[in-house]
Amino acid sequence: MPRAAATAGLLVSLSWAAAVTIPAAKCALRSALADNGGNSKAPAVVAAVDALSSLCPFEAPTRESALLGKWQQINAPEYSGGTRDASGAFQYTLGRLSFGIFQPKDLMCTLGPILNPLKESAVGGVIEYEIEIPFSIGRDNGPSLSAEIINFATCAVETDTRLSVSFSGGVMRPAEGCDRPAWREVFGPALVAKPGKRVRVMNWLLRRLMGLIKPSQLGDDDAMSYQMTKAPKGHLDVLYLDDELRITRGNRGSLVICERL
Repeated sequence: MPRAAATAGLLVSLSWAAAVTIPAAKCALRSALADNGGNSKAPAVVAAVDALSSLCPFEAPTRESALLGKWQQINAPEYSGGTRDASGAFQYTLGRLSFGIFQPKDLMCTLGPILNPLKESAVGGVIEYEIEIPFSIGRDNGPSLSAEIINFATCAVETDTRLSVSFSGGVMRPAEGCDRPAWREVFGPALVAKPGKRVRVMNWLLRRLMGLIKPSQLGDDDAMSYQMTKAPKGHLDVLYLDDELRITRGNRGSLVICERL
């Protein structure tokens, strides 16, 4: 493209960006998500996020009370190896969904809406951060099992636009109405089964690096918990925030677009 034409195109783009409103930018983002199956890496979604981020009404979004509350993710999950069922729901194996923490890893899980609530901690300056993943497990010989995985973390303000994040553990538990005997039948044997050599080596390595303690038994409520005593730390950049939407990008590049419930 000749330099003059490129310059003219840039001026048009800058003029449009200066004129666009927040409602229009939000509408463009929602349309891009709908057109691309929620894929946050699609070029149209990336462009829409960039446009909306430039209009963030807060100079220091990490310090705003609007950051707290109940949020629901509206872009597609970024776990690897996923598929979608006939209704459009995302599906992953339990191994993919839990990064190999929970077994049997080949169980197929159909996800519901992912929640990402943030709330003030009793400790000053600390925000409690959770990722709540409801899902159902299909079975050939009976009704599906409804469950949820909750990953726990804490956040602290690092800069006006960045939060430090430290994950500490999580839990997988049956949801209300789940067939508990069937749940125990599926997960009880998996907890006591001796892992293969490769898995044992990986477990040892993760325990040394992260202090990962995998679940070894079912709790009284049939829940399975894991801990990370050497909590891995990361960060979240808050790209956009208002009373309706929140957009963050993690230190590994994952983009999360949430709307307030």
